[in-house]
Amino acid sequence: MLHEERFIQAITDHEQLMHDLQLVQSLHLPQCYIGAGYIRNYVWDVLHDLYQLVVRKSPFFMDNDYYNQRVHRKCWKEQWPKLTIITA
Repeated sequence: MLHEERFIQAITDHEQLMHDLQLVQSLHLPQCYIGAGYIRNYVWDVLHDLYQLVVRKSPFFMDNDYYNQRVHRKCWKEQWPKLTIITA
């Protein structure tokens, strides 16, 4: 599935976000907005595996050893046993 399709699906699947978007539209106000962060943060989480319980290294994080040590120190697997950690 393309990112655009995943984006549209993520937005339409989020009941509260859709409700809020429709509410703002229904107000017919000339300057009524929903903050971009509301949508951006949700879509970022969906597109980057947060709700699928996957942790992976950012491509911008250069030090693989530090990343692996940091993930180990956080003890995430003990807190969330179903979590998948993709090591560098």
